[in-house]
Amino acid sequence: MPRKVPGPCDKQSPRKYPDEYPGDDRFTEILQEMLRKIMQDNIDFTGHWLGDGSGYASTPLAGDAAKLGKAITGRDAQNQPHPLSRQDVCKLLVERFNTGKNPGMTQTNAQFSGCGQLTEADCSAALTNPQGFTAPHNWDKWKGSHRGTWYDIPLPNAPATPRRFDDEARWHDEREVEANDATDTDSTGQRRRYRFQDVEWPNRCKEASRGWNQSHPEVGYVWGWDPKELTVRPAAADRGKVGAHLGLPFSKGDCHYIIWFTQTEVFLESINPTTGKKTSTGLTGFGQWAVS
Repeated sequence: MPRKVPGPCDKQSPRKYPDEYPGDDRFTEILQEMLRKIMQDNIDFTGHWLGDGSGYASTPLAGDAAKLGKAITGRDAQNQPHPLSRQDVCKLLVERFNTGKNPGMTQTNAQFSGCGQLTEADCSAALTNPQGFTAPHNWDKWKGSHRGTWYDIPLPNAPATPRRFDDEARWHDEREVEANDATDTDSTGQRRRYRFQDVEWPNRCKEASRGWNQSHPEVGYVWGWDPKELTVRPAAADRGKVGAHLGLPFSKGDCHYIIWFTQTEVFLESINPTTGKKTSTGLTGFGQWAVS
């Protein structure tokens, strides 16, 4: 018999991290730290991964991304700490959503989504007066099979060369789950019942293929867990890297948005139920998907 060629999922089980959830006593701490930074206008994304095998960003990037260096590194041109304000974050995200394109993109995310352009005020309102999902079925607006492309930042030595990655995910139906902890109660003293959405990446492996989104009507943000697969050094891969994320949602017209914060990035995601298009606008990359 011919020898089986190992597939991407024949490797060892993804490595466990101390901040992995569930069973993680730091998950809430991480979310609260991110929320504190947002509310105090003291936001940083230090340790942002460049994705080109060179390690974590320590200097501003070249080309169109040069102006993002301060945001990505958390430092200014003199290499001094420079946290961002909510206004800074909104200016970056809105400008990139409205006009930004990495090589290979034919449309901006504003054009692709069919949502039209955003203003900084749209974003600032969500960050200044954060709201969660107060009604059921908000996650259902995002459900479906998401098929599309992630357009990553070009490499410094090939600034015009597209770096495209096929990306597929399934966002499942929203469901209600009861808190495991009897002390986790709502304002009426009853055990909390959360709105929960499973997310699956069919082309990833084992623990790295599943994440989730969650909300509660009494919590002024949404949150979740997104396993990341990154090559953290050229010769080694850390699979299943955990990404605790905190989201601040808002809507405009027919479109719905969530500003997702992680410890190293921020993404403005949009969904347009009318066109069936979803986008993600990050500090360095862009995603565009058709949702069915």
